[in-house]
Amino acid sequence: MKKNKKMILAGNALFNGIVFDREDRESITMKDEEGKITVTVHEFEPYDKKSFTDLPFIRAFSSLKAQSENSLFNVSESLKQVGKSLNMNLQVQGITKEEMKWVYFILFLLAILIIIVLPWGISLLFPQKALVEFMIKSVLVISALLMYSLSKKIRLLLRYHGAEHKLINACEKLEEEELTLENVRKMSRFHIRCGTNFLFYFIFLTLLETLLIPSTSIWLKLLFEIIGLVLNISIAYEIVFLLSYIPKPFQYLFYPSLVIQLFTTKKPTDDELKVGLYGIQACIFENLDKKLKEFIIRYKMENKNLVDFEKYTFQEMLQIVSYVTHRSVNDLYIDLNHFVLNYNEQIEITRLWDQLYKEKIPLQYIVQKAYFYHEQYLLSPDVLIPRQDTEVLVEKAIEYIGNYELQDMLDLCTGSGCIGISVAKNTDISHVILSDISKKALEVAKKNIALNQVQSKVETIETDLLNYYIEHEMKFDIIVSNPPYIKSETIQLLDEEVRKEPILALDGGKTGLDFYIRILNDGYKVLKENGYLLLEIGYDQLESVKEHILRREQYELIEFVKDYSGNDRVVICKVKSC
Repeated sequence: MKKNKKMILAGNALFNGIVFDREDRESITMKDEEGKITVTVHEFEPYDKKSFTDLPFIRAFSSLKAQSENSLFNVSESLKQVGKSLNMNLQVQGITKEEMKWVYFILFLLAILIIIVLPWGISLLFPQKALVEFMIKSVLVISALLMYSLSKKIRLLLRYHGAEHKLINACEKLEEEELTLENVRKMSRFHIRCGTNFLFYFIFLTLLETLLIPSTSIWLKLLFEIIGLVLNISIAYEIVFLLSYIPKPFQYLFYPSLVIQLFTTKKPTDDELKVGLYGIQACIFENLDKKLKEFIIRYKMENKNLVDFEKYTFQEMLQIVSYVTHRSVNDLYIDLNHFVLNYNEQIEITRLWDQLYKEKIPLQYIVQKAYFYHEQYLLSPDVLIPRQDTEVLVEKAIEYIGNYELQDMLDLCTGSGCIGISVAKNTDISHVILSDISKKALEVAKKNIALNQVQSKVETIETDLLNYYIEHEMKFDIIVSNPPYIKSETIQLLDEEVRKEPILALDGGKTGLDFYIRILNDGYKVLKENGYLLLEIGYDQLESVKEHILRREQYELIEFVKDYSGNDRVVICKVKSC
């Protein structure tokens, strides 16, 4: 279906999104600090153009009144999202429409004081009063625009304003199927019907009347300028309103007014254009829901030149759909041809698919969970993704705990806590400490302790390896650890997906053995007599780790174990008896 060429759209930039309006619909599109985009659509009855308030020169005030009333919600929601990203509580609470009237009244009085009274008072000191007053007002306007344009705090707002104009220009010039990011990017960030054009004409008329109104009496001046203020609002609004109906060749006569948009807009990024693209589609298109199979086919077609989909499984694609829709992967398989995605689900799934396919973010970080041994674990980019090879370490720990009735365990470099928690859930061990230098990693581990209901025997301690336990004279029956063991120089050679994991948990130093050496140097000090030390190692590190164990007289090498792929994976030693 082609779009309606006669449809007139309006827009409003927010600090974290854009509002688009047409005669009977409004879309509010916002992006939160995590990058999630949400579109809210409001339907309403078309405005009654036969109303008295829609008459020329009166409609300016009814429009401004409606915008001021509607803007409170939009500004409030925008401030909430900005505040979240800054860890601040930024929101407008409990302000009614009546209270807002008083706010606007106070602002009106301040405007009179600054724009009328102050310049008039200064101009009395000079013989050319009107000219001086004109110059002062001009300086005030230019200074305000420069401060607005150069402020770092509102730069994002200005970019969203530029995106708003590009999208409206695209909607007016292109057909539905042409509304793509590439085409929108080419559009101008200036628009002739922008509200700042209204500001330009209002300022121009206000400055012009400064040269014409006598300035001998402040009361006479106030009377004329307040009357002029009302007239200027009406005239400026009518000029902008009529621009929609003026033939294009004549619209060029009004282009000088676009200069103000050099101050009120900035060039938007592609991310900001995407936010606007989602918003304008919600405003102008009638049916946004799509069946899952159709949506998948469309995404693959649009990205066939950017993504090698053969490297990924269909299961991975559906896992993201499952995460967003809260439907099981099996249900999605069965209902592939009939399951309908709403618009916000489509936006979020697209964002997460882009993370997986284009940004190479591991699937486990996207869906924020992974399965390890027999348990489910919550994840974040602050911890390593549990791997099946590490399950060998868990199995050996369970075996030794069961065979020797071990009671106290320390999981060093715990990360998500998956090793220690899996051992705790599958043995009768009485006490497990999950230890890590990373506070953020331990926050994830604490969530996993609660998720797997092992609070009664598992706790966390934030510390750098074993110093804390030596100082507090703590002793354990068993220590397990999957420490960082990648050589520093080879980290950049790892797959792009692996490099998304925390470097702190990967980098084992120049030889990859730094952490093994530190653990072996101090491990015997916190292990009980005949206590066991179980270490996961890299596939090519067995001989090096064995050498470091054998050169220390405190340890006895017990065994080394291969993983499911046949690679050396776990080394086990114990503290010798006195």
